Amino acid sequence: MSRRKPARPHRGVQIPVQEQLRLLDEEQAEANRVFEERRSLLLRQHTNFLPIATGIRDVPPEILVETFSYLVDGDSRNLIFPSHVCRLWRDIILRDATLWTCIHLGDRDKPAAVALRFLKTCIQRARERSLSLFINDCKKFLSSSMNPLVALAHASRWESLALTAEQIEDCIVFIDGLPPSSIQTIKGLSFLRLDGRIHRPFGEALPQKNLNLQRFAALKALTINFSNRLLNTKETCSWKQLTDLKLTSGMRSIRFIAILRYCVSLESCSISLNSNFDKDDLEKSGRLATKTCLPNLKKLELVAETVPSLLPARLICPALQEATFFYKFNSDYVASINDDSDDDFDDLDDDLDIKAKLEN
Repeated sequence: MSRRKPARPHRGVQIPVQEQLRLLDEEQAEANRVFEERRSLLLRQHTNFLPIATGIRDVPPEILVETFSYLVDGDSRNLIFPSHVCRLWRDIILRDATLWTCIHLGDRDKPAAVALRFLKTCIQRARERSLSLFINDCKKFLSSSMNPLVALAHASRWESLALTAEQIEDCIVFIDGLPPSSIQTIKGLSFLRLDGRIHRPFGEALPQKNLNLQRFAALKALTINFSNRLLNTKETCSWKQLTDLKLTSGMRSIRFIAILRYCVSLESCSISLNSNFDKDDLEKSGRLATKTCLPNLKKLELVAETVPSLLPARLICPALQEATFFYKFNSDYVASINDDSDDDFDDLDDDLDIKAKLEN
C-alpha cells in the first residue's frame, strides 16, 4: 500500500528553516521504510530457498576433504576424476596430503613405467605422510629398474606393503631385492594369492630358509594368503612383536601352535587350518605340560573343514572378546601332511626343555 509522499514547496516560496527540517525528516523516514520492506522481503526469500541457494562453494573445505577421504577407499586413484570436476575440488584434493597415501599399482593393465610415474606423483602429493603400497602381480615389477621401492629408495616412509602373485616365491624375490631404507618403517606386510590361481597342492611347504622377515624391524601386522606350510617358524619372523596375524596355509593345528607360542603380543588372529587330525594330536599333546598363553588376544578366527579341538584345548586367552569359527570345504585339499606331526612335537619338546633349563 503506497503512502503519500511529503509535499514539496513551490518555487519562489520562502519556507522557514524549521519546516524544511521537518520535511527532510519525513523523507528520511520514508526511505527507511522502503529499505526495511525490501530487506525483509530478501530475508524471507533467503530463508525459504536456502537449500537451493546454497552452492558447493558454501561447503567448508574440511567437509569436502572428509567426503573425498571416503572416495579414496584404499586407492588414491579414485580421486583422479573428482580432481577434474572443478578448480575448487582440484585445489582441495591436491592440497590435502592424506588423500594421496594409498597407492595401487599393476591392476589396470598399465605398463610398469606408467605405474612408476603415478607412484612418483603420489609421493610428491603426499609430501611427508606415511604411504601404503599395494602391488598387483608383483612379478611384473621384479626387475630393479621397475621395482618401485628400489627406484624410490629415498622415499623411506612406507607404512604398509601388500603384494599379490601366483606363487609366494615371487613375493619373496620381490622383498629380497628391497634396500633396508625402504622397509625399516613398514608395519603391515601382506602376501596375497591372485584370485582363483592355485598353482601348488594344498599344504606344500616352502623351501627352507626362503622366507625371512626378520629385517622388517617395525612389523606389526602379517598376512600370508598362500597354501604353503611354513618351515623354520622361529627364524621366519619376529613373532613376538606382531599384534595382527592372518595365515591361510591350512597346516595342521599342532604346527600353528608351534607358531602361536611365539606371538605373545597378538591382539587379532585369523588362521585357516587342517583340524582333521586334532583328535590324534590332542592325545599326543598330553605329554606337553605347558599350554600356549596369548595374554593380549581379543579376536580369534578359525577356518577349517571340521570343528577344531586342539587349539581350544592348548590355548589360554584371558583377554579374548570374540571367537569365530567358519566351515570351509576345499575340493582341492590334499590331506597328506602326516609326515610333519612328529617334527612338530619334537620342536615343542625342544622348546619346553630349553625353557625348563632356563628357569632352573
